[in-house]
Amino acid sequence: MEDIEKKVTLDCDVDRAWKALTDKDELSRWMMMPTNFKPEVGTKFYFQANPNETWTGKVSCEVKVVEKNKKLSFTWNTDLLKTDTLVTFTLNEAEEKTELTLVHSGWENVKEDSEDMKNLHNEGWGQRLFEKLKVIADSKFIV
Repeated sequence: MEDIEKKVTLDCDVDRAWKALTDKDELSRWMMMPTNFKPEVGTKFYFQANPNETWTGKVSCEVKVVEKNKKLSFTWNTDLLKTDTLVTFTLNEAEEKTELTLVHSGWENVKEDSEDMKNLHNEGWGQRLFEKLKVIADSKFIV
């Protein structure tokens, strides 16, 4: 099964974009509230969203790759996925802007409702990256 891949150009430099990806308070503004997050390989943390009738709202993660201002990668697992997938953000500076690429891989490991789960995550990443992160990337938290 193909990876989810999203690309967005942020109207900020790579330092600002990196902060939006690695600062706990900023992550909570465009993603979900992280618990125990540190941009250090091996750090186990989770994101907490509002639960609903089918989901606890918890996403369990472990940081796998940290290359400051270049790449951040962590596992992504929920009670609906029941297995680790991998989220990777790659940053490239381009004329005082930042090109951010997100790849969410590992869908071949999802056994139940894999296509539905992938579609749900694809939609969610689109909303987070294009509607929320893009808005806050200029350092002014408008949301």
